[in-house]
Amino acid sequence: MRADENRDLRQLLSLLDKVDTWREMTASPSVAWQVQPGSPLAGDDAKTDPYQVSHSAWHALTVAVDHMQCLRSSVVSELTDRSASVSIHTHAQSSLIRGAFENGARAV
Repeated sequence: MRADENRDLRQLLSLLDKVDTWREMTASPSVAWQVQPGSPLAGDDAKTDPYQVSHSAWHALTVAVDHMQCLRSSVVSELTDRSASVSIHTHAQSSLIRGAFENGARAV
């Protein structure tokens, strides 16, 4: 493996380490669900009552996190402090990344 490939893989694994934190935040009730009073999102919710724009934004975030979680499980098959066993697919993982980006952008 070339040095730049090794560096890129380490960066990817570092990013994917954050997925568990994101999953915990989106999978359980938390303050993250609460729309801040006076925020633009609270204004959007008030204008669309009884429908909540914030629910759509939250759903997009949970979908983005789910894509990242699937990406992680498809890339990392074994991870220790000293080594990683990974699988890189030429096409399918790009779809997962795209799904995460699109849904993250949809939330914004």
